[in-house]
Amino acid sequence: QELLNRLGDGATEVPFVWFWPRGAAWAGLLTHDVETQAGLDLLPAVLDWNDARQIPASVQLIPEERYRITPALIDSLRARGVDVNLHGLDHRGNLFRDRQSFRRQAQRIEEYLRKYEIDGFRSPCMYRNLEWLSELTLSFDMSAPNVAHLEPQRGGCCTIFPFFVGSLLELPLTMIQDYALFHFLGDFSTRIWEQQLDLITSRHGLVSIICHPDYLNTPRAREVYEQLLDLLAARARQDHGWLATGAQVNRWWRTRQQIRVVADPFATHTGGWLLEGEGADQAALAFVRREENRLVYRLAHPPLNP
Repeated sequence: QELLNRLGDGATEVPFVWFWPRGAAWAGLLTHDVETQAGLDLLPAVLDWNDARQIPASVQLIPEERYRITPALIDSLRARGVDVNLHGLDHRGNLFRDRQSFRRQAQRIEEYLRKYEIDGFRSPCMYRNLEWLSELTLSFDMSAPNVAHLEPQRGGCCTIFPFFVGSLLELPLTMIQDYALFHFLGDFSTRIWEQQLDLITSRHGLVSIICHPDYLNTPRAREVYEQLLDLLAARARQDHGWLATGAQVNRWWRTRQQIRVVADPFATHTGGWLLEGEGADQAALAFVRREENRLVYRLAHPPLNP
């Protein structure tokens, strides 16, 4: 709205810090919530399928009841470049039942966050109260879908970009979950994923996906999942997309918040504007203009390899 207001004052273009590092057209976040021991057993194979396409992943683990988490497991995942986060406490879906229950569980969640040096979180079943979650010593959360037609808790956040809730950064889920696709809709294809990918990337947003190892345990599901991986890898190469982990997106978005656009009359190659601040060398200067009722973007320079 601020950009629209400035454009309405007669400016033809407004400079800003581009959404993603080094001018990437969009960002992609592939995540795996591990719900059962069977899912944990299949996780190494799933990560191998990802690695074959050079697609990084964020894995959310349940610390109590479902299976056993060990420091060796955490270390082995991190050794292969996986971003490890918590997936609630025990996956009972009652974290936000009332304040007393939340505070009781939050104490144990904090213990696991410290023990395993974890910064990220996703609530089981995407149940959420972002105001309460912001009380935890988390850096980022991934519990809010942009739309929630097929989620247990309705009411999405209506954005395809990260946003802050206090000091907590929310990375919204922007694609349909594999479970809903396979079991609610009965669709074992990438058709809906492709449609969503087209919509999100055309608006330079965050393509955020949940695929559970627990539900990739049949040849049919694996085939569709690998088709999704091929689609992501090809689109990233084609469009200059940035495939990243939750931790990487979190670090970048926080860095981006500190970068400033400043006027410099000697910067004639960029229309008299420069970027300043820590991380500015990784950022891209961009401009936005309004054409009728839509915003049109352009980069000051061609994108670099993200």
